[in-house]
Amino acid sequence: MAHTRISGLVKGPRGKGLTDSGFEMTFGVCHMGHFLLTNLLLDTLKQSAPARIVVVSSKMHKGPKRFNFAAVKSPTKSWNGVPEYGQAKLANVLFVKALAKRLEGTGVNVYALHPGVVASDVWRALPWPLDKLIKPFMLSTAEGAKTSLYCAMSDAAAGQSGLYYDECKVAEPSALALDEGLAEELWSKSEGWVEAASR
Repeated sequence: MAHTRISGLVKGPRGKGLTDSGFEMTFGVCHMGHFLLTNLLLDTLKQSAPARIVVVSSKMHKGPKRFNFAAVKSPTKSWNGVPEYGQAKLANVLFVKALAKRLEGTGVNVYALHPGVVASDVWRALPWPLDKLIKPFMLSTAEGAKTSLYCAMSDAAAGQSGLYYDECKVAEPSALALDEGLAEELWSKSEGWVEAASR
């Protein structure tokens, strides 16, 4: 490999249904893709330490009352994708919790965050009149990037890892997101799903 430093990479969900690997679309893109990519890059990140991994979650992670493992291998069922999005974003926070535990002492810190309600392309499916009504009250993309940049570059966040952030400060995630047993179960299942998908 010619370059050993990673500057940044951003990817978000698009569409409904199933991924080519058989995951619910939002879960596949927002969790499984991140899980696989991060694990593939871990050796390089450790060699680049101090390094940071920033995972953009959402306050929507607080919506699910339980983690529905059966739903991750089924096509998107809801008409608007909100329950699936909430579960995928919960998976992000659980992933950060489990990953931070595995990275203790390596110099690689990991962060989950809510960027705010940002006037981005994620709202593309909104009907035209509603789009025009609510977008003026949303954050600009520059404002929405502040917490991501804080986690990626702030000296104040340098000694922190495995936490959830909102408005450039540590925030309380849902009780479900704090469940270490659930975080470990998701990690273990994700490893199995990646292994099965790569055969």
